[in-house]
Amino acid sequence: MEKLEPITFDLFTIDPTSESLWRGNERIHLRPKSFAFLQYLVMHPGQMITKERLLNALWKDCFVGDGALKNCVAEIRRVLGDPAETPKYIETAHRRGYRFIGKMDHPPANGDPGTGSIPANTAHGGSTTRLVGRASELARLQQLLETSKNGIRQVAFVTGEQGIGKTTLIDAFLKSLDNGIWIARGQCIKTHGAGESYMPFAEAFTGLCDNSKRKTIVSTLGHHAPLWLIQMPSLVSAAQLRALRRTTSGASRERLLREMAEALEALTAEMPLILVLEDLHWSDYSTLDLISYWSQRRSASRLLLIGTYRLAETMTGDHPLRRITQELKAHNLCQEVSLAFLPESAVREYISHEFPDHSFPSEMATWIHRRTEGSPLFMINLLEHLVSRGLIVKRDGSWILDTPLERAELEVPPTIQQIIEQQFERCSREEQHLLQVASVAGSDFSASAVAAIAGEKPERVELRCRSLARRQLFLLPSVIRTTSGGKREARYSFSHVLYQNICYQLLTETRRAQLHQRVAEQIEQMTTSQSGDFAARLAAHFDLGRKTKKAVQYYEKAAANANWRYAGRETQELAERGLQLLETIPATTERCKIELSLQIALGSSLLATKGLVSPEMKRAFDRAMDLFRQLDQRRSSGNTPLFFSALWGLWNYSWIRADYVAARETAERLYQLAQKERDPSILTQAHYALGIILMDHGEFAEALQHLNQCPTVVSRIYGAWTMWNLGYPDRAIKSLEDTLARSMAMKDTEGSIFSDVALARVHAARRENQKALDHAQSALQTARQNGFPKQWLAPWQVILGWAMVKLGRGREGIDEANQALAAHREIGSTNITPYVLALFGEILGDAGRPHDGIAAIDEALDVSAKTGLIYHEAEIHRLRGELLLRKMISGKKGSLHSRGLSDVEAHFKKSIRIARRQQAKSIELRAAVSMAKLWEHTDRRQKGRQQLQEVYEWFKEGFETADLQDARNLLGRL
Repeated sequence: MEKLEPITFDLFTIDPTSESLWRGNERIHLRPKSFAFLQYLVMHPGQMITKERLLNALWKDCFVGDGALKNCVAEIRRVLGDPAETPKYIETAHRRGYRFIGKMDHPPANGDPGTGSIPANTAHGGSTTRLVGRASELARLQQLLETSKNGIRQVAFVTGEQGIGKTTLIDAFLKSLDNGIWIARGQCIKTHGAGESYMPFAEAFTGLCDNSKRKTIVSTLGHHAPLWLIQMPSLVSAAQLRALRRTTSGASRERLLREMAEALEALTAEMPLILVLEDLHWSDYSTLDLISYWSQRRSASRLLLIGTYRLAETMTGDHPLRRITQELKAHNLCQEVSLAFLPESAVREYISHEFPDHSFPSEMATWIHRRTEGSPLFMINLLEHLVSRGLIVKRDGSWILDTPLERAELEVPPTIQQIIEQQFERCSREEQHLLQVASVAGSDFSASAVAAIAGEKPERVELRCRSLARRQLFLLPSVIRTTSGGKREARYSFSHVLYQNICYQLLTETRRAQLHQRVAEQIEQMTTSQSGDFAARLAAHFDLGRKTKKAVQYYEKAAANANWRYAGRETQELAERGLQLLETIPATTERCKIELSLQIALGSSLLATKGLVSPEMKRAFDRAMDLFRQLDQRRSSGNTPLFFSALWGLWNYSWIRADYVAARETAERLYQLAQKERDPSILTQAHYALGIILMDHGEFAEALQHLNQCPTVVSRIYGAWTMWNLGYPDRAIKSLEDTLARSMAMKDTEGSIFSDVALARVHAARRENQKALDHAQSALQTARQNGFPKQWLAPWQVILGWAMVKLGRGREGIDEANQALAAHREIGSTNITPYVLALFGEILGDAGRPHDGIAAIDEALDVSAKTGLIYHEAEIHRLRGELLLRKMISGKKGSLHSRGLSDVEAHFKKSIRIARRQQAKSIELRAAVSMAKLWEHTDRRQKGRQQLQEVYEWFKEGFETADLQDARNLLGRL
């Protein structure tokens, strides 16, 4: 017999080595057979042991009757103080047998001392199960790892049915590796509704931050991925979080994706990394988007990403994982490691390993393979079932099947679910209760949390969890993890999701709702100030716990969190569920606040997922505006965050749709609110919003004052464009060159792209055509490499087409601009439309098509008039005058009639008037040059010279630019 560890229950300890029973330090005398009887029961806690099984185990060499069992039980009851009427340790099942029901502190670590059990390295599909029949799959993973070590990123999807051994394969692969490789794991969890966006990535990074790696991880994220560091608040202090949020305001979904990709590339430059993301069929949409984005990058990365999923789960409906894997396969960007059911030879190998020196019937492996169809999970459970029923036993050092196969066939339930249900029934009442509570808490849980939910002592629950894990029933052995508060705790997990599901299904609906409510309350208590970080989980648990009001409050927080993370689809699902539940709550001011927040989140998500033309988005924001007016009429203190968030959402919506009257009103209210609160973070946002709107309205000087208060790349870019309009062409270029250099030094890809775009725009305004072309090409190339949506590239592509035409590539440039303009119209955004149309109209005129150019300019003027977007209006009128002049010159006989000249002159005058009102000296200079040229051979020649002289003498920089050189040459000629 193998050496067995002491087993403790209540005040008693069984020492199998010395075959003695102890109460504390006192040894209690028991006859050998009574001791063996007690030990046998304790080794099978909670199980009904039949009289026949006890007699075979304890008196296998001689014949005795039931009286021998009764004598043993009587002696045991006497020494334990265990009355038969109200038993505490041994329960008698009339005419059937006995069950040990005591509470165990140290459950048995080894098998059945009399009949044997499945050896302890078998676990229900868990990490300790022996891997058989997977040699080729292991070799493929090893090959992918070697390729990734050379800097060629690798993606492998391990697929197969439930219980096929996906996790077992990965565990075996990871255990086979040498030191010198970082391993991070994240788990996708089945949720009721939308889950937390990017959860498995955040979990993987947080788990990677042990003491030796924490500094490296935090430093890398802070440098390359500050937006992601905000997603993991346990890694930074509260002050650092506030600072990060200030410096990352105005970010985008593309930046979030790009940051994580660059952080992974930076980390793997130091050490190869294996990132395992399990159960991707339950993944949130944002995680899948990130996998797709990362997989398509071309830069070096020593990362092997392994994802597992059930193929069947992705075949129903329009599952996003199916679309992503098909796309990656089509471009040879991923490998699929598909696991089939085990062949009979693998079943035979497993049996030989787990039951060495067995004397099973020769056809037993064939029978098991036929019954399980080669499913590893089913096979393991079937064998464990046979052991627990006493049909597989160990006698005289050899494992045998202690019954004919025909009888075993009748003893085994037809499905794995029924086998697991029988395993559940064999657990003690306390263990059953534990497992059901844990099934509601989640696939991964701490014993202390489950104890709090169940209202029991943590040490008791810990012992039961340990007992179940040691007996390989339902749970895997504990893993020590550090909580967000820095506390280390033992966490257990179900060895397979099937066990969790069955335990959950065995709950009544009423009991299930009660437990969901308790789980939610426990999460609230444990997270306190950080409950918002668990908002999606809390919302789902309160929802299933039938606590509607609480659920709605957390759906509102969860939707806001997802919206802040640019997770459009998760935001939409959370907001829609919150609004659905909100309909059942009576109307109050608090309800109105929550609905406002949910409608803003919903509208923002629809803006991202369905675009500007979505009627659902318009309804959401229209409703939000109505709610805001209602709340504004009865505004109370303490609502600043809500009001600011709502105003920001309404401003963004109005600005993108070019409703500039509403956008300006909202921006001004944002600024007033931020000034009153004196909160630096919201004041920065307010400066940005008002600066953008003032710029769009052509109030350049005031706009620049606000934009200079914002530390973001986008603010500096708009500020540079404003500087050029105000007549500071050199300062504009210098500011943008500094911004680009800073972005490149920080490896801020998004900042580099937008800086290149802005440089292309200002160089185009300065008529530096080759530089405009170079920066436009650089921006477009980087943006395409980093997965920016094609329609968002359109305005930059128009600048590219404009520069091509100016450099003599007329047809190519016109085609480029035409395609870009068509793509720009698709997104429905109009806040840059006048500028885009003005560029297009200008190059049509250069290409000898002034009539078509005038049509584009007229459309630009129409958009400006309808929206109030007038920042480019002065230049548009100047261009229309130039195109009218070209049209007249290109007409029959090239004649210039007075009526036509009058129209041209009117547009130049209007251009100068608007530019002066806007203090747009660069445009005023350009319009003054156009007017002076028109009047050069007329009696107004001197007036034109004087007008040009005044604006020219205002300039203190930019004298090498084409506009100022033209002005200087023209003045010398006049």
